[in-house]
Amino acid sequence: MPPVFARKLTFPEPVTPHNVHIMRQLVINGPKAYPGAMMVQNEDGQQISLERKTIEERTAIANQLLTPQEGSAASNPNGLATRTPAINKKVLRHLQDGDILILNRQPTLHKPSMMAHRAKILKGEKTIRMHYANCNSYNADFDGDEMNIHFPQNEVAQAEARMIANTDNQYLGPTSGSPLRGLIQDHVVAGVHMCNKATFFSREEYYQIIYGALRPEDNYTGQGRVHTLPPAIWKPRPMWTGKQIISTIMVNITPPNLEGLNLTSKNKIQNSLWQRDDGSDPNMSEEQAVFLDGYLVRGVLDKSQYGASAYGLVHSVHEVYGPESAGRLLSILSRLFTKYLQHIAFTCRMDDLILTKEGEQIRAQILEDAKGDGARAAMEYVGLPKDGDLSDPDTARNLAIRLEEILRDDDMMAGLDGAMQAAFNKTTSKINNVVVPGHLVKPFPDNNMQTMTISGAKGSKVNATQISTLLGQQALEGRRVPTMVSGKTLPSFKPFDTSARAGGYVANRFLTGVRPQEYYFHCMAGREGLIDTAVKTSRSGYLQRCLIKHLEGIRVHYDHTVRDADQSVLQFFYGEDALDVTRQKHLYQFDFCLQNMKSFANRFSAADIEDKMDQDTAVSLMKKALKKPNKYEPPMSKYSPSRYLGSMSEKFAAELEKFVEKNPGKLLGTKKTAASDVPQGLRHDQLIPPSTFRILSRVRYVKSLIDAGEAVGLLASQG
Repeated sequence: MPPVFARKLTFPEPVTPHNVHIMRQLVINGPKAYPGAMMVQNEDGQQISLERKTIEERTAIANQLLTPQEGSAASNPNGLATRTPAINKKVLRHLQDGDILILNRQPTLHKPSMMAHRAKILKGEKTIRMHYANCNSYNADFDGDEMNIHFPQNEVAQAEARMIANTDNQYLGPTSGSPLRGLIQDHVVAGVHMCNKATFFSREEYYQIIYGALRPEDNYTGQGRVHTLPPAIWKPRPMWTGKQIISTIMVNITPPNLEGLNLTSKNKIQNSLWQRDDGSDPNMSEEQAVFLDGYLVRGVLDKSQYGASAYGLVHSVHEVYGPESAGRLLSILSRLFTKYLQHIAFTCRMDDLILTKEGEQIRAQILEDAKGDGARAAMEYVGLPKDGDLSDPDTARNLAIRLEEILRDDDMMAGLDGAMQAAFNKTTSKINNVVVPGHLVKPFPDNNMQTMTISGAKGSKVNATQISTLLGQQALEGRRVPTMVSGKTLPSFKPFDTSARAGGYVANRFLTGVRPQEYYFHCMAGREGLIDTAVKTSRSGYLQRCLIKHLEGIRVHYDHTVRDADQSVLQFFYGEDALDVTRQKHLYQFDFCLQNMKSFANRFSAADIEDKMDQDTAVSLMKKALKKPNKYEPPMSKYSPSRYLGSMSEKFAAELEKFVEKNPGKLLGTKKTAASDVPQGLRHDQLIPPSTFRILSRVRYVKSLIDAGEAVGLLASQG
C-alpha cells in the first residue's frame, strides 16, 4: 500500500491504559504526518477533527485521551448513572503495517473476488502491489487494473477477515474445489530448470538460495534454525542437486507434530522429451514427481505441482498440513524461483522457432501432397467422381454450376464447409505432429520456446506451431470464411475456387510471414473472437445476476438440510452426501491418505470425537446396507452424520471397502499378513490395520461435512 492511501484509511482504535502512549503520539502527529490520526471520537460519538488543529491543540487533546468526558456516568460518581458505563474514546488512526484489509476487484464473479490481505506500507510507492499467486482469484493483471480496498472498522470484523476471509483460506475455489492460487510464468520455467538432473549447486549457491527463500518466513520447523541436507556429491567438491533444494524447503516447512509429505503426482513433461537413454527404467523416469517423507526423490516440478492444479504438491500440502502451510510454501517457492532465475537468466530467440532442413522438406512435401484435397472434397460432396480431372472444361463447368447451387442454400453450404474442413484439418495435424517438436533446430530442454509451452509456463502447442509450421484453417462461427454473392471470399480469388487458400486456409506461418489475403482472414477470425467476448460478458453477467437473486436465500441448516428463505426443505443433505465441495477433493484419494496416515491421524484425532459420537450403530447398518441395499435403508436417512460416526454416503463407503479389499500398495495389513505380501523395506509392525484406516476415513468424512449457515445457493450460482 502507498502512504497516500494509508493516510486516508483509518481505524477507530479504542484508547486503553495499555495503548494510551502510542495513541497520544499518533494524535500529536496529526493527519498529515505518517503514522498519525485523522480524528478523535468522544464517548458520546462526537468527533473532533485534527485536520486544522495546531500542534499545541493536538497535544492538549492527546493528554485528555483517558480523561472521561463531562456529563458521562464515569465523571459523575455521586449522581445517578442514567446510561450504560462510558465507552472508551477512540482514535481514528492511520492504516499501519499488519492491519487487515479486504480487497475486491470488479466484476466480483465469485467468492474469492474479495479476499483479506495484510497491509504493508511502502514509502515512495504510488500503486497497490500484490503477490502473483492471488491474481488468478481476482482475474487481475498489472496493466492498469483498479481495485477497491475496505478497512474493517471493528475487532470482530477484523477477526472475521483474518480467520475466514484471509487469502490462505481461499486456496480452493468454492464451486469446484480446485486450486485457484498457483505460481505462473517465470516461476514455472525456473522450477523446471532447477529440478533438472543436470542442475547442481556449490555450497555457497545452495546456502545463498535457501537463505533467500526461507529468511523472511517465521516459525518454520527448525524454530529459528534452518535445517540443511548433506550434499549429493562429495568429490571432487561438495555439490547439491536442485531436487535437494526443494527437499530442504519441504523439511523446513513441515509442522513439528506432523510427518514429511508422501506424494506421487504426474507431471506435464513426458520423460521421452528429455532425450536421455534411461527411458527403459521406470524408476529413472522424470514423468512423476515422487516425494518420500518430505524429500523429492524423483521428477521435475512444473505447473502441475505448484501451479493452480489439482492433486499437485501445493494442493497436497494444503490437504495434509493446512492452508497456512500451503500459503507459506507458495511464498517460499516464489522467492526461491525468482532468486534462481536471476542467477541463470532465461530468454527466447529466433533459433528456438526454426525448423531443421529436413523438417522444412517434410512440411513442404505434406503441403504439396495436399494441394488437390480441396477439389477432391468438393467434387465428392457435389456428387461428381472424386478423381475427376478439373483441367477438363466440362468437369470444371459442371462443378461450378453445382457449387453455385450449394452457395445459394445455407444448409448445403454448411455441409460443404464441414467436408472441406475435415480434409484440411488432417493436413494441419499431420504437419504439426510430424514436425514439432521432433524437427526443431534446438530440441527440448535447450529450446526455451518448447520449455515454456510444455511445462505450462505460458502458451500452448498451438501458439508454437502457428509460429513455426502453419496457421491452419481460419474459422468464423465454426464455418470457413463465407463467400460473397460472386462466389468469391475475396476479390483476388476466382469464383467457386475449391483451393484451400480461397476458403481461409493459411499454409504460411508467422516466422516467415503470411500473405495479405491470409492476413485479412486471420484478422476476421481475431475480430470475431473480440466481438464474441464482448457479447458474452453482458449475457453471462445478466444470467448470473438472475441466478444469484433467485438462489441467495438457500443455505445449510444445523440439521444438514438445505432450505430456502421460507424454511422449505430443498435437500435433506447438501449434494446428497452433506460434504463441503472444498473439503472433499482429496476424500476419495485413499492411496494418498494411506501414505500420509500418521500426519492425518495427528491432524484429525479420532480420540477427539470418541465420547461425542456414536461409533458403532451407523457402521453396522452400513455393512448391512452395502450387502443388501434393497432390504436396508441408507444409514444417512436414519442417523445424522454429525452424531453417528460411519453415517456417510453409500458411494464413499463402497469405495472405501473396495480400496481396503484391493489394497493396491499393500500398506494395509496385520501381524498375520503373509511375509510375501509385505512390501519390500517394511516390517510387519509398520503395516496399517484395515480397521484403523476405516476409522480414520470415517473421521475425515465427518471433518469434511459442510458447515451450517453456508450459503450454498450463492456458491452454486457462481459456477
